[in-house]
Amino acid sequence: MTKLIIDSIQNPRYQSAFERYNVGQMYNKRQSIVGKYMLADWLRVTPAKVADGSLFESGPHGKPRLKSGASEYNIANSYDKVVLAISDQPVGVDLEKLRPYDYHRIHRAFRSEELAYLAQLTGEQQIWATFKIWTIKEAVLKLVGMGIPGGIRSMQIDLTTFAHANRYGQSIRLEPLYVGTDYVGTIAQFEN
Repeated sequence: MTKLIIDSIQNPRYQSAFERYNVGQMYNKRQSIVGKYMLADWLRVTPAKVADGSLFESGPHGKPRLKSGASEYNIANSYDKVVLAISDQPVGVDLEKLRPYDYHRIHRAFRSEELAYLAQLTGEQQIWATFKIWTIKEAVLKLVGMGIPGGIRSMQIDLTTFAHANRYGQSIRLEPLYVGTDYVGTIAQFEN
């Protein structure tokens, strides 16, 4: 079972930390602080304990994990939202805010069948589907612990349901992640 904790960089709780660390309006630094606080709350430790790194180790491809091995986790963020996914099995999560995108940029990351699928859509449907496919790709690569360098085009996605993917013969279950109408996200876990 996967538990999700969702928060926002707008939460007043974090504003003093943003000032203390002098991060200004930089989203990535604000998101990182919120993620550390979320991990600290879940682990019942201080944010400083999370920041010192002593609770974590790197997996074979660099994905951080708890030294205790008690649970698996993954963090995703986009604009003002941060998501912490916690599970008893490996998990990958990704989140994207819906926005205009550069169609030429996705050609390098998307497979021919994905581009053909997107070419059939227009307007908001095409934007949603593009970011849905992107979040699937990122969530799967985060699941396997490799990130984008692990082969953004290495998986086949069920484009009719967005519920399954296959990467090098390994079946992956995909679940939607809902954090609001202007975001799209995906949770990825290995099929049992």
